[in-house]
Amino acid sequence: VPHGTEPVSPPPVLGAATAAGPVGGLPVRGRHTSPFGMRRHPVTGVWKLHDGTDLAAACGTPVVAPSPGTVTRAYFHAAYGWRVFVDHGGGLVTAYNHLPGLEVRPGVVLRAGQRLGVVGNTGLSTGCHLHWMAWQAGRLIDPLTFVT
Repeated sequence: VPHGTEPVSPPPVLGAATAAGPVGGLPVRGRHTSPFGMRRHPVTGVWKLHDGTDLAAACGTPVVAPSPGTVTRAYFHAAYGWRVFVDHGGGLVTAYNHLPGLEVRPGVVLRAGQRLGVVGNTGLSTGCHLHWMAWQAGRLIDPLTFVT
């Protein structure tokens, strides 16, 4: 695992709040198909950290900000496809990956529940899903830690 990306086990924070407001639910309605943690990558076959959680949903299903925040980055990556990063304050940053394109740009302030994109299948992906990632104080964590 590359330095700085070691998974951590933070204390439970269900019902917690960030500086930007209350932490909400999932960013998309979908089935959990691959949890955060070590696994064999379905495309490359490499045993490695799955650095987020996958939520399967039909391509085009809306993806929303689970809590208020500001878009800090939005770009294409060969593995993650189109991706959007949101800073929620209080040290919490989330990323939304495999989108089919960009609907928001850096600087956009999102309300909880506001659409930031739709589910896609770009990058190294085996089908329509959202790969949801989170960092707390710069450390990679399981995004489900913040679901209430």
